[in-house]
Amino acid sequence: LVTGATSGIGQACAERLLRDGARVVAVGRRADRLAALAERLGPRLHPVTLDVTNRAAVDRALAALPSPFAAVDVLVNCAGIGPAAKTVGKDGAHPLDLFTKTITVNLIGSFNMIRLAAEAMARNEPEPTGERGVLISTASVAAYDGQIGQAAYAASKGGVVELRDTNILELFRPSLFLFSFSSFSFWATTSLSTSSSLARTFLKNSSGNLQVEPNAVLFVVSASFVCDVNDGFSIEAVTQIARLSLMR
Repeated sequence: LVTGATSGIGQACAERLLRDGARVVAVGRRADRLAALAERLGPRLHPVTLDVTNRAAVDRALAALPSPFAAVDVLVNCAGIGPAAKTVGKDGAHPLDLFTKTITVNLIGSFNMIRLAAEAMARNEPEPTGERGVLISTASVAAYDGQIGQAAYAASKGGVVELRDTNILELFRPSLFLFSFSSFSFWATTSLSTSSSLARTFLKNSSGNLQVEPNAVLFVVSASFVCDVNDGFSIEAVTQIARLSLMR
């Protein structure tokens, strides 16, 4: 189950999982894009037009999944928005409705999908390892190091990161045995000057490469008992180190 599947990282994750043999429920708000995606990728992709913040709509959508897609084994939360606005800018105070919308989509929408997908996973027969499902949400470096204009975005992604820690404890319990709950902090910081050829090349080949997170998703799905993937991809200081590190 992949949200935000009509563009960007979400679409890349859906395509990568399909290539590895999975059946994918692609969730998005644009019915036309979902239809085009399904036509291009074939019958193992089931499109669902859905607002992830709508509790009743998500309930209905999960209940109505056709039998080949009905067992939810994996959730990849990629639906999100990233507006830019200062707390106080030249046009006045940050629009509160914009802040509210960002929190609603990025944080509440992610949690809505997590809680309902986890409930469905609890009914799955456990794998030989004891696992019943994998939940993945997309965070950001803004959760730790928000920049100018990112008040709403940073607050929403900080919530996603903290939600990860709580859910690891709540879902890693005997009654459900084992869930893998992973939250990706996927980023490439641009505090370094992008005028240098090295920086331009690195940014082009890392943050612009939409296969980085899909490949990490595939790793988490395939591995057993991965409870957190943090510091997903970063540029650090002048050395510009790329890393994918397991923090737990």
